[in-house]
Amino acid sequence: MGKLLVVDDDELMLGCVAAILAAAGYEIVTAQGGAQAVQLCQAMGSDIAAVIMDVMMPGMSGIMAAKQIRANDRRARIILMSGVSTHGQALEDADAFIAKPFRSAELLALVRKTLGD
Repeated sequence: MGKLLVVDDDELMLGCVAAILAAAGYEIVTAQGGAQAVQLCQAMGSDIAAVIMDVMMPGMSGIMAAKQIRANDRRARIILMSGVSTHGQALEDADAFIAKPFRSAELLALVRKTLGD
C-alpha cells in the first residue's frame, strides 16, 4: 500500500485529517499547498496511493493542483474536500469529493472506496 498525501493550508485541518488516516494504519505525507502537492507527487510517483486535498488554498488551488497531478499521471487518485459544498461539482479532475466538516468514518469509507480496499 502506498502513502496518502494530505494537502491543506489550514494546519489544524491538515493535522486532523492526517491523524485520522494514520490511526487507521495509513502512512501519511503532508503538504500545505497545491504547488507543494504537485512537487511531491512528481518526486514520489507511484509511492502516493491517493491525494486528499482541500479545494480552496492560497496560491495554487486544489482544483488546479488536481489538474496538474492528473496531467502528470492519469492514474492518480484524488479526493477533494471543501467547506463549500458546491465544489463537489468540480470533480472532472478528481475521483471523489467530501464536504467539510465530516466524520472520521465518512473520510475513511471514502478513502477505502477510492483505493478499492
